[in-house]
Amino acid sequence: MAKVLRFFFISTIIFATLFFIFFNLYFKAQLSGLPKRIKDLELRLQESESKNSDLLQELTLKESELSDLKHKYEERISRLENVLKAKEKEIEQLNSQMEALNKKVGKSESVPCPNNDYLNLILGDVELSKGKFVKSAEFFEKVDISDIDLGGLKGYYEKRKERSFEKAGRELYLQGLKAFESKKYREAINYFLKSLKYSNKEIYYFDDLLYYLGLAYFRIDNYIESLSFFKKLLHTYQFSDYTDESLLKVAQIYEKLGDLEDALFYYKLLKSYGYSKIADKKIEEIQKRMQR
Repeated sequence: MAKVLRFFFISTIIFATLFFIFFNLYFKAQLSGLPKRIKDLELRLQESESKNSDLLQELTLKESELSDLKHKYEERISRLENVLKAKEKEIEQLNSQMEALNKKVGKSESVPCPNNDYLNLILGDVELSKGKFVKSAEFFEKVDISDIDLGGLKGYYEKRKERSFEKAGRELYLQGLKAFESKKYREAINYFLKSLKYSNKEIYYFDDLLYYLGLAYFRIDNYIESLSFFKKLLHTYQFSDYTDESLLKVAQIYEKLGDLEDALFYYKLLKSYGYSKIADKKIEEIQKRMQR
């Protein structure tokens, strides 16, 4: 029994000693890695602080940019408000001038009066300031500025009339185009012809205007008028997006009118614009008809 107790006691001491040794080694191992972990944590903390600092700087920059944009827009709004006030004042002055002239020339348009030119100029200018371009152009159209004495205002009214015509011409052209797309060809022709009064070949859509006038007349079988606008386009522009289509329509119109020689001439011209297949077929047909 004593031997058993002794063995048990010794075993317990050995086990406790081994446990202590292993625990001590494990604890030392953990302690040896602790500085590295602390350093890693410090680095991560620094990185996080750096990122936060960058985000804060970026946020500050964005706030500054937004503040600048707000300031710029406020300045722009302020300028626009000032311009609007100036325009309103200008319109008030023009209305006053118009009222004064109305008293001189009378309200009846049927009564001839030498000052009607001045009245039409002022009315045209007022309507232009209001953005009523067609109405403005109708007033300016009645006046030949070169025939009246305007003193230092002559250049001003010449520019205003030119701007009025430019705006009215474009507005009427777009209205005509809308009617054309809805297949309201007579209505489109009416708008296009009015646009033509205020337009010239220097504007970018003039060839479009001539082409759609010719095409609208073609759609209502008015071939004479259609022919005149297609030929005007061909004579006005050496090169246009509508040259080939206009040549084709001119050839077709001459054929419909029974003028086979002119039809043949334009079909031959058409060949040089990539319409060889159509042109060759029509040339052959017309030549056979002419030989009968």
